[in-house]
Amino acid sequence: MTASPFGDIYWPLDPSLIGQFSDPKDFGQLAAPLRDSIWTMRRDCHAVTGGWLYCNSGYRTPWMQWLLRHGRVKGHEFDARYPASPRTALPGSSNHQRRLACDLGGTQAMLHWCNLNSHKYGLSFPVPGED
Repeated sequence: MTASPFGDIYWPLDPSLIGQFSDPKDFGQLAAPLRDSIWTMRRDCHAVTGGWLYCNSGYRTPWMQWLLRHGRVKGHEFDARYPASPRTALPGSSNHQRRLACDLGGTQAMLHWCNLNSHKYGLSFPVPGED
């Protein structure tokens, strides 16, 4: 057990990661190949729909991933038998933590355009229900 602002919690990762935050809305914190593909797709989507896609959630620290799961499956943050709803990766295993995932936001028309065209930019929607 590890002490945290939430009391004693199960935390099998490096204790120095507790309490570390990032700005999950900042495209600039994503890995270069993903960031560049999204920027190009945003530009092209804007040209067609007139709107700008935004980053709902990009890079998350392991602590932020734990907080997300804590809010969805309290007490089971590291237990894969509890996938959460919406589906949420375990801390230490999320593509968001590796800067390789970004949940995009925008109007229905913009997101529909993304679904139809994401493959042109090497992007996909690997999590069920996020397409």
